[in-house]
Amino acid sequence: MVLGVGAGWLAEESAELNVPFGDRGKRLDGHIAVMRALWSDEKTTLSGNYFDLENCISPPRPACSRCST
Repeated sequence: MVLGVGAGWLAEESAELNVPFGDRGKRLDGHIAVMRALWSDEKTTLSGNYFDLENCISPPRPACSRCST
């Protein structure tokens, strides 16, 4: 499986969700950091501008070693 992600391009969608359109790149970077941490560590504690995780788990973790890089 290959996971593809994108920051979005339609400002009206962000407006409907009350999410600043200009933050989409930083928000995407944060979400990718969360996925990598959840897939790399047994338990994840991570904070950022758009997320706050404490002792989170997300089994099953991928078997692919490239997922955490």
